[in-house]
Amino acid sequence: MRKLSRKKHRHEKKQFVAEGVRAVRQIMLNKQVIIDYLIFDEDGEAGKDPAILEFKDAVNINKVSRKEFLELSDTDNPQGVLAVCRMPEPVDLASLNHQQGCLVALNRIQDPGNAGTILRTAAWFGAKGLLCDEGTVDLFHPKVVRSTAGAMGSFGWWQGNLESALTELETSGWKTFLLDAGERSANLKEIDYGPKNILVIGNEAAGLDQALIKSHRTMIKIPGADGNGAVESLNASVALSVALYEINR
Repeated sequence: MRKLSRKKHRHEKKQFVAEGVRAVRQIMLNKQVIIDYLIFDEDGEAGKDPAILEFKDAVNINKVSRKEFLELSDTDNPQGVLAVCRMPEPVDLASLNHQQGCLVALNRIQDPGNAGTILRTAAWFGAKGLLCDEGTVDLFHPKVVRSTAGAMGSFGWWQGNLESALTELETSGWKTFLLDAGERSANLKEIDYGPKNILVIGNEAAGLDQALIKSHRTMIKIPGADGNGAVESLNASVALSVALYEINR
């Protein structure tokens, strides 16, 4: 369990940890990710949750002391349940290429909370897959998993050279839209979206990698209120939420 707090060991073991009643319950209900075993704080209430107990015959359950649970937990206020889950295998670009709808691409997103919220939002809006570059935080980091609120496994994920992936998908009719608040960007409400759209969101502080900005790709922005100079930009996960809503209207 302690080793799974490190990326190297998560990917070697192909396991990750989900923590909290809500996240564990949702993973169980989705039935997209296999849970190898559950760990409960023997003094807590999570072990009595009906939605979790419904699966008690299908999942190996372990109970540990409060002291041991606190050593394993990654949160300041643990809810008394941890799930050790099997990591979904990454998909190849060919399988994503056959989809229609919207793919979400993460460019150097490094904040685990933002990444998890983005995954959760993408699942809500029915995204068909997730692309992320090597500069993006590990999708199975405990804080990412917790922020997804159980949405892990909702769609396929791929990680690698994002520029190469975009180029390959574009040859098959995918349109790439880069979220950027700059003056060169068009209002996202005025865009003609097609059946195959890739929405790229950049680093929280530095924005998009300049290598991704090409003439055949459309830069879009979310207009704010006129004369509002109090805020420089939107949070990455909030911006993605607004853009996905508009594309799916």
